[in-house]
Amino acid sequence: MNTGITRHPLGIALIAVVFITMIFVLSACDEGPGNGTVEEGAITVPDDYSSIQDAIDAAEDGDVIVVSTGTYNENINFEGKNITLRSTNPEDPDVREQTVIDGGRTGSVVTFENEESEEAVISGFTITGGGGTRTTLEFVVEGETREEQAYYGGGMIIINGSSPTV
Repeated sequence: MNTGITRHPLGIALIAVVFITMIFVLSACDEGPGNGTVEEGAITVPDDYSSIQDAIDAAEDGDVIVVSTGTYNENINFEGKNITLRSTNPEDPDVREQTVIDGGRTGSVVTFENEESEEAVISGFTITGGGGTRTTLEFVVEGETREEQAYYGGGMIIINGSSPTV
């Protein structure tokens, strides 16, 4: 009498479960943009440029900059450019945790101050070490305009009509 796994009803179910699990695992490994690959034409850090700011400086509206995991000790400014700045896989929490922009307590880590639109995108980073940017902001309180100078936006400052996608 043959009682192999394929002849037992639970054995067939086990094989089906293993097969379906393998399909899900393989589909999760899809290498599309934002899932661990770099789309053709993207600017890469540190391969093409050693710093994120150098890559931003070289970029033009519509460009994509993909940053490999690591710690980047710098403060960045989008300089009015509507570009996408992302880690190698913004959806992966481990990649986000391991792709760090550290401002070293010397100003805002990320600055949007030149009317960047929602087409200016930053995604998939840990932002730390911000010290803020000293600036004057206007407030209207009870119909009276007031100006307050202080340090704002340690991690990120978005001013002067900018509306990026974060």
